[in-house]
Amino acid sequence: MPTPQFILDLRQQIGHDPLWLIGATGVIWRDVQDESYDMGSCPAHTGGNVLGRVASDDGGSSSGVSGCVMSDEPDREVLNDSDRAAQPGVVWAEQEERGSTSLQILLVRRADSGAWTPVCGIVEPGERPDHTIVREALEEAQVHVVVDRYLAVDVDDPLTYPNGDQCQFLNHVFSCRWVDGQARVGDDESSQVRWFDIDELPALSVRHRAAVELALAPPRGAVLGLLH
Repeated sequence: MPTPQFILDLRQQIGHDPLWLIGATGVIWRDVQDESYDMGSCPAHTGGNVLGRVASDDGGSSSGVSGCVMSDEPDREVLNDSDRAAQPGVVWAEQEERGSTSLQILLVRRADSGAWTPVCGIVEPGERPDHTIVREALEEAQVHVVVDRYLAVDVDDPLTYPNGDQCQFLNHVFSCRWVDGQARVGDDESSQVRWFDIDELPALSVRHRAAVELALAPPRGAVLGLLH
């Protein structure tokens, strides 16, 4: 996505000084053996033991519920029991074991660096990070997704852009299930958009690789720091 206007406005006041921002990353997956999706039921993914290199320890969490954000119905609410507080834009789904090895991961290739990454974006003022990644998936890759699991929160390394702007991100990481849409480049931030089999992923940064492996691992509580 282009630099949000609120950042451009801030830069007029602070110049190139360090700027603390909120980011969102979405590991988008689909099961190529099951491409018929019921938008009402919003089935969830738990990953199973998809990658042999992912530890089998589930971190103490198993069969809880996780939030699914419907990309095309931002005001819809479906609650399975009275204990789940109403939250605009959220549909809840039960976790169920799958263990499928037919999963694919959607990655975008950055136009500026050529690096393959999951879909990422900057949280707009007043926007929830899970809503951010649903919006970014549609803008960057032209796909509709549901957020089925909150994976991690992490602080990325400081960045300095070619123009001298400095920033650092508090990054929220989500597992996202593809619902519909033909994956393709949606804006000038990316040069390619492609589905990859999980055993044929391209080179990824350490943090992005950790995010993908966390999304494919058995469910656990949210991780505080991808690399810790």
